[in-house]
Amino acid sequence: MFRSVIVVAIALFSVGCGSLTTDPGAATGPSAATPQNGIPSENPSIRGVITAIDASGRVRVEENPSEDFGSAKAVVRITADTRVLNQSGSATKPEALSVGMRVMVWYDGPVAESYPVQAAARVIVIESTF
Repeated sequence: MFRSVIVVAIALFSVGCGSLTTDPGAATGPSAATPQNGIPSENPSIRGVITAIDASGRVRVEENPSEDFGSAKAVVRITADTRVLNQSGSATKPEALSVGMRVMVWYDGPVAESYPVQAAARVIVIESTF
């Protein structure tokens, strides 16, 4: 009996300690974007430099690429719903993204709390090309 209680307690504790969370800053739906230019009005989930892009549509963004640890880093997935915009809010293609660009990214949905964090990108705004 006692062993069963311990097993149930461990199972409940494990469920409560999942590694995925929903980013509170990642609003979704029409109210999440400013109607004038499509750029979300809330602060970005991460702002930094693109340091890598892979063939599967994942982009690595680092707040401070010269720091190995400590600054914000994220690997974001570009999905069919991801909007890529320039500074004025005009849409551009994901293929326009390149290593060295400064970007702002807003996450969509759950965020894997690893280092770097992992999430789908809702909006990516290109701030500068180099």
